Amino acid sequence: MADGPKMPPLSKMLPMVVMMALNKFDLEELGLRIHCEAAFFGVQLGCFFALMMIEKRIKEAPADPAEPKIKIPAEMVMGNEAKPAKELQAKDYDLEQYGALKTQQMMVRVLSIVASRDTNIKLYNVFE
Repeated sequence: MADGPKMPPLSKMLPMVVMMALNKFDLEELGLRIHCEAAFFGVQLGCFFALMMIEKRIKEAPADPAEPKIKIPAEMVMGNEAKPAKELQAKDYDLEQYGALKTQQMMVRVLSIVASRDTNIKLYNVFE
């Protein structure tokens, strides 16, 4: 018996549902824009603290020299080697992955702050 098509995970469906809802309702007209921005800021702050807790636990974890090393293959980008292959202890690998995640999350925060700025700001003209 063949299985039918699988439902996409909630993490992919929820943003689509939210976007459809935001197309139907104007948050600024309803007076909810500041509330949504505050909720977004609160969630981002919570994520930031969660990342700090993860970093703290990774750094406090004891390094076991007898632990086998993790073999990481070379990263290839468009046929070229972007990062060479290497072997790392689990703690070092976790810190490397954490650093990439932290960079990604900081970029999301900065871009969301820039994108949330009002686009109707009148810039001062120095030639007036």
